[in-house]
Amino acid sequence: MSDHPDNNLPSSAPIRRVRVAIIAVDDDHLRSTLGAIERQVYEIEGLAIIDIDGYITEPGEHEVLANFAEFVSGLGSETDLVWIVHGDAQPRPDALGALVAEMERNDASLIGSKIIDAVSLDRLESVGSATDVFGEPYTGLDPDEVDLEQYDVVRDVAFISAVSMLVRRDLVRGLRGIDPLLPPVAAGMDFSQRARVAGGRVMVAPSSEVLHSRTCRDEVAGWREWAGRMRSMLKAYRLITLVWVVSFGTVLGFVDGVARLFLGTTRPLVDFFRALAWNLAHLPGSLTARNLVRVTRQVGDEELFRYQVTGSVRMRMLLTDIADRFGWVIDDEPGVVSEEDLEDESTAAGPVVATLGLVAVALATRSFWAGRLPQSGFTLQVIDPIVAMTGFAGGWNPAGLGSLEPVHSSAAFFAALDWVTGGWGLTFRVAIALLLAAAFFGAGRLLRELGVTGPSRHLAGVVAVIGVTSAAFATDSDLAGWLAVGPALWAVVLSVMPWPKATFGRVGRLGGLILWGATAGLLAPLSPVVIFVVAVVIWLLVPAVRIGVAARGLLAADFGLLAAAPYLIGVTQTELTGTGPSYDLIPAFVPGLLVLLTVLFGVGFLPGSRHRVLAVGGVLLSGTVWLPFLTEPRGDLGAAVAILSVFGLVLVVGAALGLERDGSALVVVGRAIASFAAVVLVMFSLGHVLDGRVGFSEDQWGDRLEFTASLGSEIDAARVLVVGGADDLPGEHRTRDDVAYRVVPIGGPSLEGARLASPRLGDDALSDVVAAIAGGELVRPGQLLAEFGIGWVAVVEDASFAAAMSAQVDMDEVPVREDLTVFLNSVEAPRAVSSSGAVWSQDGADLVGPANPGTVRIADNASPGWGPNWQQADWANQVSAADGRASYGPDSLRRTLAWVTVGLVLVGVACLPFTRRTEQ
Repeated sequence: MSDHPDNNLPSSAPIRRVRVAIIAVDDDHLRSTLGAIERQVYEIEGLAIIDIDGYITEPGEHEVLANFAEFVSGLGSETDLVWIVHGDAQPRPDALGALVAEMERNDASLIGSKIIDAVSLDRLESVGSATDVFGEPYTGLDPDEVDLEQYDVVRDVAFISAVSMLVRRDLVRGLRGIDPLLPPVAAGMDFSQRARVAGGRVMVAPSSEVLHSRTCRDEVAGWREWAGRMRSMLKAYRLITLVWVVSFGTVLGFVDGVARLFLGTTRPLVDFFRALAWNLAHLPGSLTARNLVRVTRQVGDEELFRYQVTGSVRMRMLLTDIADRFGWVIDDEPGVVSEEDLEDESTAAGPVVATLGLVAVALATRSFWAGRLPQSGFTLQVIDPIVAMTGFAGGWNPAGLGSLEPVHSSAAFFAALDWVTGGWGLTFRVAIALLLAAAFFGAGRLLRELGVTGPSRHLAGVVAVIGVTSAAFATDSDLAGWLAVGPALWAVVLSVMPWPKATFGRVGRLGGLILWGATAGLLAPLSPVVIFVVAVVIWLLVPAVRIGVAARGLLAADFGLLAAAPYLIGVTQTELTGTGPSYDLIPAFVPGLLVLLTVLFGVGFLPGSRHRVLAVGGVLLSGTVWLPFLTEPRGDLGAAVAILSVFGLVLVVGAALGLERDGSALVVVGRAIASFAAVVLVMFSLGHVLDGRVGFSEDQWGDRLEFTASLGSEIDAARVLVVGGADDLPGEHRTRDDVAYRVVPIGGPSLEGARLASPRLGDDALSDVVAAIAGGELVRPGQLLAEFGIGWVAVVEDASFAAAMSAQVDMDEVPVREDLTVFLNSVEAPRAVSSSGAVWSQDGADLVGPANPGTVRIADNASPGWGPNWQQADWANQVSAADGRASYGPDSLRRTLAWVTVGLVLVGVACLPFTRRTEQ
């Protein structure tokens, strides 16, 4: 025993006999560690090397043990304390003395050192750590934080580093030492948690400094630490805690891995599954170790919770990485937000609330992720991307019996994504996920730029995606309009943010305005008008906002309108406002009352700029409430009004959430009413979590007509006549004598054919045929329907029309589905057939077949754009078959504007990388 024990020991403290256990790493570092142990001021009783993996080739005079169990079993009463040290550590001479002194002074059971990087000699590695409930460590240190003694306080911690820790002999014997299966960080966490539930006090002594070369981590894969933390929880948590921690932890781990796929890395998801597999393989051993913990347990899990941070550390890291990647949260040019407000954003509650909000949105939209995408109303698949894009860019619109009016820009948007990704099966799910995420984060970011900070603003993101106003898009399942909310929000966000001073920043901001404005315009062609209106109202009502906001809003709106120009110039006002999806914007009594209470009490009693922001939302909502009482909004105008209502509700709810208690009793009560009403509106939104579809209809047409492509191959049919209730038909329908019907392609309805143009000659002729069938006037309708390329008639929930069809004789009823009454035409029904009887097939937007001197009849509405040598054949088209190809000549202006749209998007993409650059 040394004659000079540590001078910091209490005068009454006995001298403790310490035995050292060195966990071997390799020969080279072991010699340095042994030298540092020999230089300790506080003398040790003995030393053993734990060489679990057989690293040591020259043990020298020291005892070498194969595992920690041998070391623990050899501890006798002559040892008071055990100092566990990694074989790549170099403790300073007074490190052990400081540990012993602080253990005696604070009656600790397990105490660790301050760990410093051995290369830089001043960078902190660990000064004790916290965890979250899912076992993720939280050090609170910056990656390269320098030791300036800022953490030199002896304190209780969740766990200490296994690089250097001093433990009582009875505790280390009871716990059976370090788990040999765990990597370094997880081993320290596991041992600390077991010590705490055994009733021990876990502390860190920063006065004990240890240099660490980190060699012990060089060969350890990241997933091993994750797996080790899972094993630690399996051992330490009680069953009731373990059930929900494992359930939620598994979901969060999977969400994190999938989200990071979109950030360009597959490793987290792979690590997650490897960690799960490792724990399943080692589950028997974990259960055995759990039984040992149960024997030594003295306290409940609440003792562990005392030293844990709230929420999920992994989700915070994910959100921070997303923010860094896309500039959603971190931005050097805040709008009207003060520096104090920006500092508030660093609180832990924000990421936690955002994570919970994202989980709620994911659950509320789970029908879009499980199985195939639901297809109903105007939410349909893109069957042929080339046809859709050509129809948008001045070509032939295949909807119904065809027309020269353009395909809707939203169909062209999704068709372009499908074409660019080569028909990848997950294209639409990824696009939907990203656009919904844009809406969620865009709502919070807009509020932040307007001065509304704090974690509650993230709840406005929930309202933006699944709020009571968002349900308007579900009236006719308008997926595209719903997804346009996110781009529109971000276009306004970029408009509110001050224009950057640096040239590179300006180029990047311009790219953002182009891309968000163009995306919004393509998904909902009149949404750019909403962007401008919102920017102007914000400029007029929020004092800190300058006229530049309105100017940038106009710029984003122009980009959006320019992107949708090929569609906008080809449709009439009636088609923009009177056809397409309908939107039920009349609020139910309770939500309407809640909105009214929030606006009235919020404007009257909210402090600072929040009542101004809420006033903006109230003005926007008031502009959308009166229209539904005059007429039910439809089409692109209806989508724009619905998007405007979402903006209004986001600002109203986001500004009202939160309650300040300063001021008179009347003011506090007024704020409380506004806040309570906003909270209930959020709760109404969360009701969509139950149905999982956000009010959208269940899948009705995903595979309903697949049988037509195979069973009708002998008649070369091109189309299906679908008859039924107006609410049961896909996309837009026509009506004749109370019979609702529409024509769709073989195999099922498509997004490019969802909207029908004004009726033409062929449509009128088909309407007459449908009326004659419904009236029982036709005994042989098959021949007439074959002229329209119709080889099938499918009846949905229309008993009278089904009975009329049953009375005819040239179409056979086919029992293929219980929910459809189906009739197969006995006459060939191709879309295009030559005068020689040869059937022509579709090749992209063209029709091809055997070349011959005759002609080809195309069963589409007559239009002189078809060629070569077009002639009108009654209501249809007739062209020359000499070239073996029939094409539709595109409208030159729309085709030019389509190329402008492509160029605009490419310019936006090219400008975007400049966002994070600064001028030199």
